[in-house]
Amino acid sequence: MAIAYTWHINHVNVYPTGSDKQEPVNTYNDVVHEITYTLEGSETHNNKQYRNSHTDTLYISTDDLSSFTSFDELNQETVQEWVKAELTNQVTSGNQSLIESLKSTIAESIEYNKNPPSIVKYIRQ
Repeated sequence: MAIAYTWHINHVNVYPTGSDKQEPVNTYNDVVHEITYTLEGSETHNNKQYRNSHTDTLYISTDDLSSFTSFDELNQETVQEWVKAELTNQVTSGNQSLIESLKSTIAESIEYNKNPPSIVKYIRQ
């Protein structure tokens, strides 16, 4: 079975009042500047569930608020799309998007747990 990936927005940090660096200045309430997210991977193998996840914080520039979305209009899906878009634009040293790199790391960990290279065994007393 293939690994299923799920995004979770854990929380956001907002500036109670935030202004950008544009002329004229845009000022809004509850301006999101940090998003803490989790990307979770899970797979069922031989009737056992294997999971791993990556949690991180994404810092959002508030230099230009011309396309500001009111906090009251935000939902999980909208903020998840922000995170995915930003991580897709970030490229690792291996020329992979950061999302693909995170998924690869999660998949490797799940595979390691499914097929550990070493296991503990105890000798009878």
